[in-house]
Amino acid sequence: MTRMSEIPLELLDEMTPAVRAFVEALCARIREQDQIIATQQKRIEELERRLGMNSGNSSLPPSSNRPGQQPVSTAKPKSKRKRGGQAGHVKRTRSLIPTEACDRVVHHRPGACSDCGAKLSGDDPNPKRHQITDLPPVKPIVTEHQIHTLQCPDCGHCC
Repeated sequence: MTRMSEIPLELLDEMTPAVRAFVEALCARIREQDQIIATQQKRIEELERRLGMNSGNSSLPPSSNRPGQQPVSTAKPKSKRKRGGQAGHVKRTRSLIPTEACDRVVHHRPGACSDCGAKLSGDDPNPKRHQITDLPPVKPIVTEHQIHTLQCPDCGHCC
């Protein structure tokens, strides 16, 4: 089967010169359009490939994903263990500093018995201790530099 842009030579011989010129112009135009279509097809394929990119299938950061796009999750198999420290692990805690070294001590004493409601008073000789360490807010140090211009009393030059 021949393409539209390829006319058999024997048909060209039977045409008048005006029709032959017109047919050859049409064939040339078809070849141009075929090239344009092929170029645009490659461009469409490249744009579709780039449109399908996200942080999951390229080196792009997650912030480059389009709005409303579902986050790309890396499906890890769920562990059979519970969260946190496992049975038999070595407990790691921060050691308590002496009470005297604390900046503030807050005493929490029950006011009444939770069983019968009787009033309670006194101090526990060995209370349960819990310490919270807070960092103070960071305050910037601002230094102002003042550059003075003075006039010489002898020559009048400003320095």
